[in-house]
Parts: sequence; structure tokens; C-alpha cells
Amino acid sequence: MRSVLLFSIFVIVSAVGRPDALPIRIGDPINLIPPATNADGRVVVFAAAVDPDGTPQKGTNIYVYTEPQLRTFRRLTNYAGDSTFTGVTSVAFQGTAISYVASPTGTSGSEEVHLLRQNAFGVDDRTLVTDKEGCIQPLCVSCFRACVGPVHLNADESKVLYAVARQQPFFAVNADGSGLTRLPIYTGSLAPSPQRVISRTGLVVFTSSAPAGPTFAAAATDVYVMNLNGTGVKQVTKFGNASFFASNATISAGAELIAFESNFATDGGQVNQIWVVNPDGSGLRRLSSGDEIAGSPSISADASVVTFTQGGQIKSVRTGGDGTVLALTKLPVSAAANPAVSDDGTQVVFTLASQSASLAAIYRIPTDSTSDIRSFVSIYAPHLLNANGVVNATGYGAPSPGSLISIYGANIGADELVQATEFPLPTSLKEVSLLVNGQPIPLLAVTPWQINAQLPQLAPSGTASFQVRYAGGALSPPVSVDVKSVSPSNFVIPFLRGNLYYPQAAAFHAGTRIVADSDHPAVVGEKLEIYGLGLGVTNPVVPAGIASPASPPASALAKPRLQIGGVDATVTFAGLTPGLAGVYQVNAIVPAGVESGLQSLAWIGPDGVVSYSSIALK
Repeated sequence: MRSVLLFSIFVIVSAVGRPDALPIRIGDPINLIPPATNADGRVVVFAAAVDPDGTPQKGTNIYVYTEPQLRTFRRLTNYAGDSTFTGVTSVAFQGTAISYVASPTGTSGSEEVHLLRQNAFGVDDRTLVTDKEGCIQPLCVSCFRACVGPVHLNADESKVLYAVARQQPFFAVNADGSGLTRLPIYTGSLAPSPQRVISRTGLVVFTSSAPAGPTFAAAATDVYVMNLNGTGVKQVTKFGNASFFASNATISAGAELIAFESNFATDGGQVNQIWVVNPDGSGLRRLSSGDEIAGSPSISADASVVTFTQGGQIKSVRTGGDGTVLALTKLPVSAAANPAVSDDGTQVVFTLASQSASLAAIYRIPTDSTSDIRSFVSIYAPHLLNANGVVNATGYGAPSPGSLISIYGANIGADELVQATEFPLPTSLKEVSLLVNGQPIPLLAVTPWQINAQLPQLAPSGTASFQVRYAGGALSPPVSVDVKSVSPSNFVIPFLRGNLYYPQAAAFHAGTRIVADSDHPAVVGEKLEIYGLGLGVTNPVVPAGIASPASPPASALAKPRLQIGGVDATVTFAGLTPGLAGVYQVNAIVPAGVESGLQSLAWIGPDGVVSYSSIALK
């Protein structure tokens, strides 16, 4: 029984990717802006479009988390608009002041640079600069690029430095909004807002391939320093080779050391690693190693600790020690990013997301020992289901009764893949349940970012309410989803051989586990077993969470039409796969008249909805 169930899960995973790697679907409801922290890591400033309690907002706002008394949040801004892109886009924190960039009207308006301070009477939020020039936007649907930012504060909070996505990108302005100055740097980049780029002495670190003006030949992107007024520009690194580039340069408070990431190498390799160098260019050395990209360096105020990311984990190294790199996290499912080390070097704050999705949580850990997620200090981790994140488990198509479904969200469970191991499928895994119209349904797997479950055949079509229930009865905010009585779609297995890539249907030579792909093509007249979802109610009706019977098999009441290469195929069976839960199969004969090579395979539902993929014929 265990092996049968695990094969069922294998079918799902093979078809739509590893459960832990699946994204939060259809947009980014949280829009989490990476956090900045204070001297000891007890105060964390960030921005998000979801309140800490999981309530979505129509705007991205600044929150302050404080310890050590009661862990409290305070919301400092009140942006609202037509999308999560309205509001804050970057946040810097220094001493008692917060500087940030915001798009007050979303993607189509001007951008503002602010300086904010909390006081006994509330919040003093001052607009320092309004930028109306904009920049070139990416050519994709639902994409937005902030044209202003990152933003940074100097040590005494008297000046704000920020960048724009245009030539001569750097500006400085006084804390009262006076003295706006465009610095004489032709091109360049600043590290993200949570990182220190201005030392106590006013030395600014940045990266550039052409700080003085346009060049007539490609040049390396090196590390530079300058004064906060743009004078005294000095080149720190001298890579020489145009294929080398540095980025995300950050400096210690006393200007003793600069940390940055670069693909510079003396051994022929060009994988980004973490480097440090003295501001005068001496002492260049690499801190990280290995085949995986290292990035996002953060340096403590006294230059003793550098934290960074590598392979989705947070790592740290003491700059004055023997160079030993300590892996601070061992996350099996999620990916850590955006570390910000406290000034005293004892704590690091960072974000968490799935392997390929948007940021969704903030945690804190010490920099001197490896931590398990159960010992992470949770700063911000709202339980959330994406409003458009309930689909059938092929990854596309509406949920339908009897089928496996996938529910995408954030911070659903612990950082592990928890799987059911036997029939009947449980309605709770590690104290996580999925409720549909208030009733728990059988679960196959739970990760922090996704649930795989089976929707009962008796679930009515129409609008249904989905929410997660946790230990103690806590509930995530509900989402409403349209359930279709029939929503046919077959599983797809990506096929890649050299330059050949296509969406291979989960179509197997009958009685085997061999896919009818380019390596094992089908022939005319052969029977194929094609696996998918969405065929709805069967006869007999099989209760959710129970292995489907083999004798008699559960046949779908709505038999799909199936075409191969545009030619109707004879369907000999359509229904639930015996021994599995919530997986349907269609047995069909490859029709005559179909040419050899890659051909389309189409499941066509009674309402005309078509699911396309490919198979190979010889």
C-alpha cells in the first residue's frame, strides 16, 4: 500500500515539478521588501503588502518589529491603491531614522524618497524628493521595475543617498529635503538598502564599469569608493578583464573593510563568490568557495563578520579567523535570501521563500551556530493562500470533484515535505488541515508553500471556500475558488535532450512505466495509458482518500474526447486509476493517419476545454 501511494505522489511530482520548488501562483500577494536591522538585531524594519496576521492589503507598507519586551509590530505608512505595487519599494534603517522609496500611485506615477522618524506623538514622515522621470520598464505582463532605489542613510542621519535607473544614477539630499545634488558618476550601482554603503567617515562604496563617462570598449565592473559629495573617487579593485564584474558592495562602519560579490577568479572559474578588500585596494581575498553561486554579502559594523547566501542557505565567516565558513541554516525545502547582519555581528535577519517564488517570511538567527528552523526567531511569517492559487495538481486548470488539487500559498507548514504514507489519506499532516467549505479533505503532501490534496467527488461545483486550519484551531484567511464539475488536463513531463525540449504527455505504453516520448515512440494501433485529472464523478463513486478499485474500475461519467495529431482516438476506458487516489487515466488507441514525429495530444472536455501536450510516434 505504501509503495502504491508513493507512486501516486511520484506521478504528481514528475508531472509538475518538485513540490518544494513550485511557485506561489499568479502574482506576488505579499510583495515583501527585504528587511533592515539595528545594532543587535532586536529591531527589524521591512515593508509588505500583507499584514502580519495574514490580511492582504492593496499597498505595500512599512512595519517595525521590536523586542525584547513583547514582540510587537507597528505599521508606519498607509499606502493603498489598485495593486500591491502601490507603496514602498525599498527601505533603509539607521539609528532612529528610516529612509524609503515609494510609488504612491502604483506603477504609473511618480516615485518619492522619504525620511521617517518615530516620536512620542506618532510618525514624522517627510517627502524629500519627488522623481517624475521614470525609466525603461520590462516588456512583460504584470511586471514592474522601481526606477528609484536603493536608498541609504549616513551614520548621523543627516543625509540620504539614493540611486535611479538612469545615467548619472546617484543623488544625495539633506535630511530636511534641501541640497539635492546629482553626483558626478556616469554609471554605477549601490548595494540593496538594508546594507551599509556609507561609513561613519562618509566614505561611499559602489560598483561601476564607467564611473567617469562612457567607454569605447567593454570594461570590468569594479569596486570604487568616493566621498558622500561625489568627490575623491578611487578605484578599489582592478580586475582588468571585461568578463569580470563586482556587485552588492558593502562597507564596515569604520571603513576598515569592503565585502562584495564577484565572478572574478584566478583559477579559471567564474562563479560568483564573496570577496573582501581594504578600501585602498590591498588585502583582496575570497571568503567563499564551491560550485554554487554565493551572493548578498552583509558586513558587521566592526568588519568582524560577513554573512551571505549560497545554495539557498545563510552562511557566515569571521574575517579575522581561519576563514572557516559556517552554514547557519540547513533548509531542506525553502530558500533563504537577503541576509542583513546586525551591527554587533551577533545576529542575522533574512528572508525565506520557496526555491523559485517570491519572498514570504523573515527570520532571525545567531551568526555563530547552525540553527534548525524550529529555533529560528520568526519575525514575519503570515499564513496565506494565494487568491488564484488553487488549481488541479497538473499545475493548470480549475479544481474539480474527485481530482488531486494543489493549493499554493506561504508559510503553510514547517520547512519540510510531509507526505501521507498509506490509505486512507489523512485529513491532517503535522497539524495542518485543508478545509473546503469548512470540511477537511484528504491530504497527500504539505510544504511551507504548497498542499497537495484530493477534492471529494461529492464536492459541489461552483464557488467554494478554501482555508488552512492549524493546531489550536487557527485559520488562514479564506479564498474563494470556482470548482468545475469537469476540468480535464493530463500530466506533463518536461522532455529535454540537448536542444530538444517539449511538454511530454504522461502517456505510457500500456502495461509499462515507459513513456511514449522521443526515445520510446508509440506506433499506430498501439494502446496508450494517459494519466491526468479533472474527469469528475465516477461510477461507482469512490470516497476521497481511498485507493480506487480495480474490479470494477471507477469509470468517468463524462468521457473525454481524445485526439492525437488532430485525429480522434478510440477511448477504451476513462476513469480513476486503480490503486491510486484522485488520479484519472484514459486508455486510447493511437489512430491511423497520424504522421511520425512529435504530435499533439489533446484531452477535450464536454464544454470544449482542451488540455494540450505532446507524444512521439514512429
